[in-house]
Amino acid sequence: MKHRPDLIVVGAGVTGLFTALSLSEAGLRPTVVPAPGVAELLPQLDSALLPSWRWPSVFRRLQSRALQILPTQINHLAQETGVDLALGKVSLLELGHANVADQPLMQPDTPSGHDRPPDLERGHVADFEPQLALGQRSAIRERDCPVLRVDRLTRALTVALTVRDVQIQTHSAVKRLDVAGNIVLGVELADGSTCRAEATIVAGDQASAALVYGSGLERYAGQSRLAPALQFAPSSAALECAIVEPSLLLMPRPDGRLIAISNIDANARVLTPPMQLRRLVHSLVPGLGRHDLERNGRLAVPNSQAHASIGAYPGVRGLWLNTGHDAFGPIIASAAAEFLSEQLSGGPAVRELAVTLSPSMQPSC
Repeated sequence: MKHRPDLIVVGAGVTGLFTALSLSEAGLRPTVVPAPGVAELLPQLDSALLPSWRWPSVFRRLQSRALQILPTQINHLAQETGVDLALGKVSLLELGHANVADQPLMQPDTPSGHDRPPDLERGHVADFEPQLALGQRSAIRERDCPVLRVDRLTRALTVALTVRDVQIQTHSAVKRLDVAGNIVLGVELADGSTCRAEATIVAGDQASAALVYGSGLERYAGQSRLAPALQFAPSSAALECAIVEPSLLLMPRPDGRLIAISNIDANARVLTPPMQLRRLVHSLVPGLGRHDLERNGRLAVPNSQAHASIGAYPGVRGLWLNTGHDAFGPIIASAAAEFLSEQLSGGPAVRELAVTLSPSMQPSC
C-alpha cells in the first residue's frame, strides 16, 4: 500500500469503480480491491435485465437520477480518457404472462414525478420484433432504454481513477472482511495481507452476500444463483429488442452479439440445461443459424428485488453496502455511487432516491 486509504471499495466492476470515482471527487481517498466472485464466462450485460415497470421503486428513482447525470459524466470521462463511451438506446420487449396484456401501463408512483414515465407500447410480437417466431402473442415494449458498453466504461473508469492516484489492487482479491466483534476494520486479501481503513464499502454484487456472511456477520436477504447462458456471434437474424420473459432473456449487445440466459426468474428451482436452452433460442429465432453459436457457460442470475441495499449495514461499524442492483445493469451505478458518497462525505442526503432496504436492513438516511 502506498498510503492508508480513507475507504476501501470491494469490487472492481462498474458499481465499485463508479463508487470510488464519486468518493474521490468528494475529497475522500479510496482504494479499490477486487471482490471474490464467479469467473466471467460471458461478457457483462450492457443494460438492465428487467422492464422498468417491474423494478422496485428505488431503482426507478435511481435510473431517473442516473439519466440526469450520466450524459455529462460520460462526456467528461470520454474526453478525459479517450475511450468511446456513447450512451446508446435499445428497446425492451416483455413476452409476459397471460395477464400481462390486461395490466395497466405503469404510471409514476410519486406525486412529485421523480419517476420517469417509460415510453410503453402494447401490441403483438410480430409488430415489434418480426424475427421472433411468436406471431400474434401479446407483448409490451419499452422504447429507448439506455445502453452502455460495460467493457469500455470499466476501462474508462479505471483510467480516470489512475489519473486521480486512486489505487486499484490487481494482485489479489478479497478473501474476507477483517472483523473485530461488530467492527469491520478493513479486508483480508487472498494472499494473506490486510488492508484497513475507516470504512469499507462492498460493491461486488455477486459476492456481497457470501462475503458478509462468510466474515461472521449476519447474512442479509437475497442471493445470486448460476444459470445456463449462451453467447451468439453476429447473425443475419440480429434482434432489435432485448427480449424478456420469465424463463428466458435474449440480450443483443451493441457489438452485434446476442446473449441468451435461462431462468432469470429468481424463484425457478430447476435450471435449464444448455442444450435445451440452445434449442429454445433457435425455436424463437428461426433465422439464427446453428453456426452462430460461439460458446456456452454459466452466468450469475440476480435475485435483486430481494436485497436492494445502499447504505450502512445495521449494527456493524465501518461497513457499507452498495449492492443488490446487479440485475438492473450499469445504468444506475452512477446514481447509487453519488448517493453513497454524499452519505460518507457528510453531505446532505439525496432525498429523491427515497432509499428502501431489505427487511434485514435499516435506512441509513
